[in-house]
Amino acid sequence: MFPKISKEYPISIGIDFGNDSCRVGLFYDKNFVCFPDEIGNISIPSYILIDEHEKVAGYTAKQQAIRKPHNTISDLKKLIVKSFKDKNPILPNVIIEDEKPYFVFGTSDQTPLQLRLEKILAILFSKLKNLAEQSIDNDNQPITSLAVTVPISFGDIERLVIKDAAILAGFKSVRLIREPIAAVMAYNPSVKEKKNIFVFDLGGSHLGLSVISAEDEVFEPIYFADFELSGRDFDRKLVEYCLQDIKKHNPNVDITINEKAMKRLENHCEKAKRELTRSIQTQFEIENLYDGQDYSFKITRPKFEDLCSSLFQQISSHIDQTLKQSGLKIEQLHQVILAGAASKIPKVTELVSEYFKEIKFNSTIDPEKVIVQGTALQAAIQSGHYEITRFCCWTPDLSYLPMGIEVNGGLFHVILDRNMIYPLKRKNVFTTSNDNQTSAVVNLFEGYSPLANQNHFMGSVSLDNISPAPRGVAQIEVTLDIDCNNQLKLSVVELATGKSNKYCVAIDKVRY
Repeated sequence: MFPKISKEYPISIGIDFGNDSCRVGLFYDKNFVCFPDEIGNISIPSYILIDEHEKVAGYTAKQQAIRKPHNTISDLKKLIVKSFKDKNPILPNVIIEDEKPYFVFGTSDQTPLQLRLEKILAILFSKLKNLAEQSIDNDNQPITSLAVTVPISFGDIERLVIKDAAILAGFKSVRLIREPIAAVMAYNPSVKEKKNIFVFDLGGSHLGLSVISAEDEVFEPIYFADFELSGRDFDRKLVEYCLQDIKKHNPNVDITINEKAMKRLENHCEKAKRELTRSIQTQFEIENLYDGQDYSFKITRPKFEDLCSSLFQQISSHIDQTLKQSGLKIEQLHQVILAGAASKIPKVTELVSEYFKEIKFNSTIDPEKVIVQGTALQAAIQSGHYEITRFCCWTPDLSYLPMGIEVNGGLFHVILDRNMIYPLKRKNVFTTSNDNQTSAVVNLFEGYSPLANQNHFMGSVSLDNISPAPRGVAQIEVTLDIDCNNQLKLSVVELATGKSNKYCVAIDKVRY
């Protein structure tokens, strides 16, 4: 039980929302705690089981995934991206209505359950919220404030899904924080002198490499890159090894055709990877894996490292690439931070520490906890439990997709490039496309297509009573302004007369 918390401010927790697992923590009175689940693990599986009888998340859902694979949702962050990036996502149990994805779950009476992704994720967030409330001595005071991580590459739509899910789970105040920023905050709750910080984050969905500039309690991303390589790739190497071992002793056996057998093998290989992080070797037996046969496997750490040698080479290459594109040299870095459970693999830790051997290497915080600790600190700041306040407004945001307007011919004219840091303001001057044109509609989009209507529509503003003139004479200034509170303002003004109009919206309220 965590110490009794003052009721002067609302209780605010931090959630590290991971593709494979989540962590939930509280930062209070300069102390941090990471809450365990019902079996004592601080990493709560990102699994959700839904059928006509129950809606559960975490360890219980993962345990039943083998028995009810078609009613179990996992790979949540990747699922969010697939659901909203593709107009017609190729996903099991998904239908599209009104351009929005719905997930369909079968039932015994053939009456399907149909749920939006936000409601599904809310089941997981409710689980994490309940774990925290059960561990905090707060006289049954509910937790209503939350800071939750999102990948730095998530766009506004994906961020909105996370925020809506948290609200459905009972949180009234929700702050989103990017994963590498949270890692930096965990080690640097107060920064005065400028630091260039390299964050190495190897988790269950991707390898995230980021270079962050920190100064005067402001964090500014210099460069970030996401790579497909993840902790699961190490699991797959073990699975491949075990399959080869089975084939060697039983040439006619092919367990890859059995979904349940493969899932059991994958789960054991994931546990073996974790065990090899702590021990020099591991051995496990799977009873009745296939056709009533038991299989036993023994793997040493050197063998594991040999199996994964290509992955280690990829990691080194990705670090090289990230540093080169950031424009910084190793000697310009002040700090290196490890994050993500897979960064605890001894060979990975050794590789990174050797690469940055001349730089201060931070590993005093468990890499599995570092992001949730920084997120919990952000939560404490927003609720008033921590004295630093500038982080709440001045942790910079990024424009995740190019943003611009539709111009003559239906083309997309970019005003804000991807990864621009805001608050910011940009102005462009345009002109009329027809003779004696007296009105104009400026449509705002975000996306990559050169054709405006193939991008995501964000809003529009019209300008009437333009002074009649030959085409190309009237000058219309378009201003795109995003402030530190994520308020987007699109304004247009005819320069000759000063006639103007504007459109304002909170970015995270812009939906498909």
